[in-house]
Amino acid sequence: MHIYLQFKANITYEPGQPLRIGDVAWLSGDEVEEAKDLTLLNKTARDPIVIQAVDIVRRVQEKYPDGIVHVLGEGKTMAEPAVHKAAQKGPLLWLRAAGVAIILFFGAMLSILYFHADVNMPEVHRTMWGLLTGEEGADPLPFNIAYTLGIPIGVLLFMGGIGGRKRKKQPGALEISEYEYEKSQYEFTRDEEEKES
Repeated sequence: MHIYLQFKANITYEPGQPLRIGDVAWLSGDEVEEAKDLTLLNKTARDPIVIQAVDIVRRVQEKYPDGIVHVLGEGKTMAEPAVHKAAQKGPLLWLRAAGVAIILFFGAMLSILYFHADVNMPEVHRTMWGLLTGEEGADPLPFNIAYTLGIPIGVLLFMGGIGGRKRKKQPGALEISEYEYEKSQYEFTRDEEEKES
């Protein structure tokens, strides 16, 4: 009997419930349905659990002594307890969102102002306007207006905030950074849990 096993990603479980092989891995091969129902843990805790391929192989071979398990991909994974967040509604949610928006607005505004003061932006604009028009020392108001409108438009384009029709979703820079962070955090937590067990 041959069983092929590959661990699933983002495994969650309800604390106190049993954890079965089919909950943590995809299986293919002989007698897969029976192997999926084999219990790895009778009662799960509230802490993340690192599951090694060896644990599954041992459990399958207890039930099927002549079974051969082939592990595809990484040989370990981590299962985390499901987190149920209380739904926030009403004025508290709006106040929290407004507070975050105000902090972000003023933080971005101050960082742009400090940058402009550091590089002496009015002088830069006068010089660039003089290079474009040939008028030395003229008021660069059209250039200032274009620059002021260009900053938010550039940020929106960079973050993927403008797009009429829904096309195939391409991840933005923020989504990629968030994905990399979550992946690193998951690997760190898994390795720390493995050290402790």
